[in-house]
Amino acid sequence: MKYFCRFTFIMVIICNSHLYSQNSCTIFTEIQYSELSIVPAIQYAPVQLDFAGNNFLPTARLVKATENTCPSSPLLILVHGGGFTSGNALLMDSLSFKFAKLGYVCAAINYRLGWPGADCPTDSAEAFRAWFRSVQDINKALTFFKSNFNEYQIDTNNIFLTGWSAGGYAAIGAAYTDLPDEIPSNCIDLGPITGEPSFPSIKAVATFSAAFLFPQHINNGQKPAVIMFNNSADAYQIPLECGKWWNYGNCENSFPQACGITSVLPILEQNNISSGHIIYNYQTSNQFNSHWLHNPAYFPFWEEETDSMAAFFQQLISFDITVGQDKISSKAINSIVISSFTEYTIPEKINGKIFSINGNFVANVNQGFIKGLSPGIYFLQSNKTNIKIIVN
Repeated sequence: MKYFCRFTFIMVIICNSHLYSQNSCTIFTEIQYSELSIVPAIQYAPVQLDFAGNNFLPTARLVKATENTCPSSPLLILVHGGGFTSGNALLMDSLSFKFAKLGYVCAAINYRLGWPGADCPTDSAEAFRAWFRSVQDINKALTFFKSNFNEYQIDTNNIFLTGWSAGGYAAIGAAYTDLPDEIPSNCIDLGPITGEPSFPSIKAVATFSAAFLFPQHINNGQKPAVIMFNNSADAYQIPLECGKWWNYGNCENSFPQACGITSVLPILEQNNISSGHIIYNYQTSNQFNSHWLHNPAYFPFWEEETDSMAAFFQQLISFDITVGQDKISSKAINSIVISSFTEYTIPEKINGKIFSINGNFVANVNQGFIKGLSPGIYFLQSNKTNIKIIVN
């Protein structure tokens, strides 16, 4: 079938994932792990009241690769879809499994569902309120996992969000509606956002079949990067420009306006926020199936889109490492890629010391000459520069 993709970002990946050693605690863009460990229901907040006043137990489904023994890994929080009326964390298993095998700790959350007259709400205020409850619950989950980072071996400097359909709207909300003055007036009685400014701990959000409810929030300080996946045949006609949040049946006037990536891209660019967008022109006999971009059972380009998502995330991951006596940021290091157990001379012919990714001394370097390194990631520290050495 024919389809097209349009990228609105320039992706820079320093090296291919297969160059890394499995013990380097690096996030991969190709699957490196196979066995998974699943904790089906971690309670991330006290019992909450849903829209109807019923008790709701907030839980998260945690997935991590059994072989992933890194002391801390990036966290990916996943938010299911279902129109804020149905669905559960199990719907995100495909994404959770893949990203856990890439090296993430994945937490798919259950959040409060339901709103009066959901099939055709009486006014857009109820749509806002259903959305805002989900944003509150995402923030509660974020707070819980950041507070328990040691137990779940989470790198709190590298947190990512993703969501499908209603979950995509919720994920964007948690990433971009993060200040008290951004709470919609018809949601104030629901309480605070119960979070903290999303940037810099939330690095990026990836959405499937979703849009921005409040693009004006992009202007309020620094915000996470965003990559969005849409299908031109979305059953609910998710807007790519600006239009109704959902647009179906006789309910058009009951939903608030939302704006897709093509309309907010200039705002993101003006604020130096990294962004990406892929639009698929994919038709199916069952129009609802075209809305399930996150699920490989329904969408033939699932591997392609999830690979794009992983690559987009990877370029944003940062970490500090102790090299000798100094703690330096990976973002400030030049990189070279060499083959294992071969001889290599750095053009600058610098003198220095090579350390492992864990900060252990490996070898001295004289006049830029390197030899005998096994596959992995190393750091060369000198009085001139710091260089990351990737050995395949």
